[in-house]
Amino acid sequence: MTPQPPPVVPKKWGNPPVSPQLKTPHPAFIPPSYIQRHGLLFNRCRQ
Repeated sequence: MTPQPPPVVPKKWGNPPVSPQLKTPHPAFIPPSYIQRHGLLFNRCRQ
């Protein structure tokens, strides 16, 4: 059984494709409100 590739995540806010792991946009393109609601995901993405 070969691992299936992650599903294609639709773009948000008309910005570059979303990261398949965290399903969040690139840190440089995350709106402030999104960072406030998903601070943990944002921090993990920055590591």
